[in-house]
Amino acid sequence: MINVLPTYRPRRFVFYWLPVIAWMSLIFVLSHISNVDSVVREGPFAGVPPELKSPEFAHAVEFLVLAALVYRLLASYQAVAGVYMLGSVLLFTIGYGMVDEFHQSFVPGRDASLGDVALDALGATLGLAAAHTGARLNRLRKSFQQRRTG
Repeated sequence: MINVLPTYRPRRFVFYWLPVIAWMSLIFVLSHISNVDSVVREGPFAGVPPELKSPEFAHAVEFLVLAALVYRLLASYQAVAGVYMLGSVLLFTIGYGMVDEFHQSFVPGRDASLGDVALDALGATLGLAAAHTGARLNRLRKSFQQRRTG
């Protein structure tokens, strides 16, 4: 009998799926905090410059990292980084940003904002561009090394 189901690979889950799930969970938890400004001012971020503690910067960075992690996950399946893969990463990441804003609309002291979704999309686009560029440079480096040694 032919097994058509993919084999379970704990290593893939730990190194590729778990970071995506953990980062999405962190975004959810941070979105559920009513008084996030006081937590940032008084918490472990007290010594960070104010420009880096702005909500706008936080939105962009959260989704920059998420897009890079999702790209890395899809690339682990050796998918060709074509238009469909890149579009899928953006669609997933921006979709999660929209779900996050919807979630915030139910949190006391927070509200949903299309401006925040736009910041999420900007961060996702930058994260995807960085991950894709890094992957291409890594492939070029490996190709160059193979030609030198081969």
